[in-house]
Amino acid sequence: MDEKEERSVKNISNKSLYIALFLVAVIVVITLISASNIGFEMKKETVTSIQKDQMILIQKEGYPYPPTGKGVRVQTITATNSIIPRRIPIGRVVGCLVNTQTGEGVDVGARFEYPAMVPQREFEIPPGEILDIGIGETKSIAINIMPFVVYIPKTPGYEKPQPQDFDTLYLFVSETEEFIYYPQCYNLPEEQKAMADAKIPLV
Repeated sequence: MDEKEERSVKNISNKSLYIALFLVAVIVVITLISASNIGFEMKKETVTSIQKDQMILIQKEGYPYPPTGKGVRVQTITATNSIIPRRIPIGRVVGCLVNTQTGEGVDVGARFEYPAMVPQREFEIPPGEILDIGIGETKSIAINIMPFVVYIPKTPGYEKPQPQDFDTLYLFVSETEEFIYYPQCYNLPEEQKAMADAKIPLV
C-alpha cells in the first residue's frame, strides 16, 4: 500500500470515527432530553370543592343504580410537548371519602378518562396503559370520581344508619399500576392523609 492509499484509508477511518462519535452524542442528547423536562410541561388543575349531593347519592334499596355518567371530574392533567415524542405511563388513582370529625371513610370508584377536552368521546384509560404524545402536541386526561351511593332500606320501620356525612375527598395518584402504600380509606391514617395528591372539601 503506497502513501496515497494509506492517507485515503486513514481519512475514511477518521470519518467513520467522527460519524460514530456524532451518533453517540446525538443518542446521549436525546436520552438526556427524555429524562428531563426540557420541552415538556405538565399542568394539573384540581377543583376547589365538590357539591356534596353530587358525590353522595341517596337511593332506596331495590331501585336501579342511579345514572352517574362518567362521575364527577375532580382533576384535569394537561401535557404539552415540543421537542421529542414522549410516552406518559398511566398509573392508578384511588379516592377516599372521609368524615374528618369521626375519621370514618369509604373508598370510591376513580378512573382516568381521555380526552378530557371532548367529554362525549371520553373513554376510560386502564392502569398500565401508555399515552403517546408527539412533537408539538397537547393532550389532556381527566380524573373522574364515581359517587358514593347511600341505600335506604325499604322495609318499614327498619332504618339502618348509613354513613352519609363525609366532608372531604382525598385523592391518591400513583405513577405505576400499584401503590407503594395502598390508602386505607375505612380509617385513613394521618400519615396517608398528608401524602394525598389532593384534598377536596365537600360543600
